[in-house]
Amino acid sequence: MFTTTPDVAKRQAMQDVREIADYRLARTAAELWRQGAQGIEALARAPGAADMLVRMQRALNENESITVDHVYEAMRNMPQPDDEDDE
Repeated sequence: MFTTTPDVAKRQAMQDVREIADYRLARTAAELWRQGAQGIEALARAPGAADMLVRMQRALNENESITVDHVYEAMRNMPQPDDEDDE
């Protein structure tokens, strides 16, 4: 896990810091994506996560017309996880 303090971050290469921050944001966005409809509320509260998902979906699908609305719609339509463990 990447942890740092502001004074240490200032001494590091800014490109490295940006790449680490993007990586962490992408992991958060992917985790919320996997939650489907249950992750939509958290996605809306996570700064930049929805935009990161849009960027990821555009790259995966090679489709520049994907928007945040498309991402939310896809998440709403995902099958809900089975609750077999609750029985």
